Amino acid sequence: MSFTRNVKTRCARVKLLLMCRYTAINLAEDLNDFATVAPNINEDFLANFKQLTEDVSAVIGPVALRKDAKAITQRINDRIAELSYPVNCLELLIDAEYEYTRVSSHDFGIDDLRHALTARKKLAVLPALKTVIDNMKGDPEMNMPMNFSPEILSIFESGYEAINLGLSERYAIQAEIKKIVQENGRKAEQLFTTLRYIQFVGRMIYRYRDPAKALLYNFSSVMKSIAPAARKTEEPAPAPPAV
Repeated sequence: MSFTRNVKTRCARVKLLLMCRYTAINLAEDLNDFATVAPNINEDFLANFKQLTEDVSAVIGPVALRKDAKAITQRINDRIAELSYPVNCLELLIDAEYEYTRVSSHDFGIDDLRHALTARKKLAVLPALKTVIDNMKGDPEMNMPMNFSPEILSIFESGYEAINLGLSERYAIQAEIKKIVQENGRKAEQLFTTLRYIQFVGRMIYRYRDPAKALLYNFSSVMKSIAPAARKTEEPAPAPPAV
């Protein structure tokens, strides 16, 4: 069973840490007994187990990165919203000159661009915007409205660059978030696996020899033992008194 699934059902992160610290205390007292069955469980093993527990406890989630990604997304949305007005202006110019150019706003790519802007489909905005920009840079006698203003082209080009840059930055942050989450999960999985191994050996040693002590290495029994401390740890801090 993966730690990721287990943590959602039985062992929340805070409970896992409490359980590991609880087990480390018991293991320190029982190392000699463990050595008779599992020689690899020694002082070094215990030290590594404690260190891994603290490493998982000190894990920092990608909260700041998620905030950065959210800010970038908002910046992209703002630039997308800013393009609506110049798109409308360009459409009016193209339609006004249709009699002379025989190029409709639809043929120019305006419809696709407006749909992408309205739906805020960021990945669709870039190719649609690129099409319009390319058409605006085409042969003026073939497909450019006579009253075309270079300012509109400048707005579109700067918008394209800003959105493209924003998406690249967001992809980089998302990749970093994924890396952090995977590393955090790897450490937690390793800790959980080590805990279960200690508990398995402990139960095997004391199952018949000392059933009461065997309960110290029983997952469910330990969960019940640390439950009060877990609830206290998970309780939110009380709200400050009203002034």
